Amino acid sequence: MSPLQAGLLSLFGQVYLTATLAFEMQRDRRRGGGGIGAFNLIRRSAYDRIGGHFPVRLDVTDDFKIGRLLKESGARQRFYDATGLVLCRWHEGALNVVRGLEKNYFASFDFQVIKVIAFTVVALALGFGPLLIAVAGLAVAIAPAALRACHRIPFRNRARPRGPHRPGP
Repeated sequence: MSPLQAGLLSLFGQVYLTATLAFEMQRDRRRGGGGIGAFNLIRRSAYDRIGGHFPVRLDVTDDFKIGRLLKESGARQRFYDATGLVLCRWHEGALNVVRGLEKNYFASFDFQVIKVIAFTVVALALGFGPLLIAVAGLAVAIAPAALRACHRIPFRNRARPRGPHRPGP
């Protein structure tokens, strides 16, 4: 796996776990939740309680939304890390990761442009905000010293006026 592909998958994982409220999954609240298409283990009674796949028929994010519906219906849900135990190749190469995610990105926000824009702005701010703040802080810290240093530079190489108006010695 290339470093770019690993980075994209890591970013997707962080966004996905935040969107599903995975940090409070053990609390069994009726919010958050999600599912992953590679594998979902669901009790039949919980599946029947949400109406099966009927509510999410023809939806490209059916795996995610089934998980949401289960959580909202009161079903318990857990995510487990099976790294090293199970291998399921999702996409081959970074470009295919992007292609695989682009079909779900807009659909995951219920096809609402304002939600996509808002999430993208927040994600960019969270992703690049610390770097921009660090660079701005560094610039603010260095600026006074740089200005003082500029005022100490002698200007001996200035062009001297030539011609009849040249000042005398």
